[in-house]
Amino acid sequence: MFTLVRQQGYSVDGRLKDLNQFQIGVNGVLVGYLPFGKVAQIQALFQFPHDSLSDDELTSIALQAEQVQGHPVEVQRPEQHSRKFYEDALEAIRKEESEDE
Repeated sequence: MFTLVRQQGYSVDGRLKDLNQFQIGVNGVLVGYLPFGKVAQIQALFQFPHDSLSDDELTSIALQAEQVQGHPVEVQRPEQHSRKFYEDALEAIRKEESEDE
């Protein structure tokens, strides 16, 4: 379900180059980032599917990162404040929608 794609960007002279970071996707949607390193923590975007990040998915992400970086990678879950922010935002949206009805 979670896939990693090495992020690319342009240098100051306009050349496309690989960056030392992955984009994390789910079904073609960008949901976060994973920096390079032997220990890397997922940087979740708002729509990150926290409930879908099982231990098996975490292992899969680590293996994908390992293949590109050439060494074992320990992937850490996103910080919990990103999940709390997400849950609070969804609750606020639900509340606003119910008040509009």
